[in-house]
Amino acid sequence: SLAAGFVATAVSIPVDLAKTTLQAQKPLPDGTLEYKGSVDVLVKTVQKHGPLRLWRGFSKYNKQQHTSSATNQIFSQVHTSSD
Repeated sequence: SLAAGFVATAVSIPVDLAKTTLQAQKPLPDGTLEYKGSVDVLVKTVQKHGPLRLWRGFSKYNKQQHTSSATNQIFSQVHTSSD
C-alpha cells in the first residue's frame, strides 16, 4: 500500500544515510575517524545540516518504492490468478 511504502521510506533513508556515511569515511590526518557509529552520524548530521537532511532524496526513493511495490503486486496477482 502507499502508506506502507511511505513509512518504509521514512524509516530506511536515515538508516541508509548513516550506513553509507560510515562506509565512505576516511581517516582524518591524525588517524582518527570523524564518526564513531550510526547514532553519531545521525546526531552530527542534524547538528550540522538540520533534521531535514536525514530525509534528503525522499521523493525519489519513495517513488522507487511505490513503483517496485506496484510491480510486485501486479506480478503476484497475475501469478495467483493463473492457478
